[in-house]
Amino acid sequence: MDYSQFVVGIQYFNVKWPSSRGNPALKYASLRRRGDNYWLHLENLSQSQIKDQMLDNFLNTRAWNCHIPPGSIPDLKRAVDQVSDNYAPLRNERIEETDFQKRVTLKGTQVPIADVIDSIVSLFRQIKPKFGLVPASKLMHMAIPDLFVMLDRGIRQKYNIPKHRLVGFDKPKWWYVGFLVLMQEQASHITETYPGSIEIGRQEAIAQIRGKHSGAPIPRLLDMANMAVRDGRLPVCETCMTKVKARWNELR
Repeated sequence: MDYSQFVVGIQYFNVKWPSSRGNPALKYASLRRRGDNYWLHLENLSQSQIKDQMLDNFLNTRAWNCHIPPGSIPDLKRAVDQVSDNYAPLRNERIEETDFQKRVTLKGTQVPIADVIDSIVSLFRQIKPKFGLVPASKLMHMAIPDLFVMLDRGIRQKYNIPKHRLVGFDKPKWWYVGFLVLMQEQASHITETYPGSIEIGRQEAIAQIRGKHSGAPIPRLLDMANMAVRDGRLPVCETCMTKVKARWNELR
């Protein structure tokens, strides 16, 4: 996805989901205003608060459309009680520059960032009776919005994201790290094709791109543009797909 396509995608999103429509309290910006500490430490919520704040007033609303059954609340509580430790080594990571093979300290052990992300996904995917990658990616993005990109089934299908082995499961699951690697390629393509990027440099180009869109983090802007790809208003970027398939082979 080059910069011109990226802009078209965001314009499509803003027309289809205008900020003036719907409950303001359920809008992305309002949810993010709960603060980093809130989203990083959902263990502070009781089960009743999880039902009210996470399901009834976020994931299960018409705007976010996740359909999590109330029976999942006990397991969701157990997951959020553990996940903040897994978020900790990723707090300063950004989708534009993260090395997914870099080792970080997780609970006293050096592990690749890709494995840390897998461990977070696994915690959420083990929730019964239902809690898929779609709601997991939304909670993960809210916790670390500079790294994690939200996705839905349509986006996953459009990009043909593969499956891989995930700890805690016998059968392969959709590969969230693989999706993030693709999003990193998209971010690089967008930045490289931003007007004047060669002269001003990568970091300044990223800052200017964000500045043109209310300071939103790059993963949020990618999510917005992905909706246009999902809905057939933008093509899948073959340049990015060619690059990411080579990287997927390296990571597996």
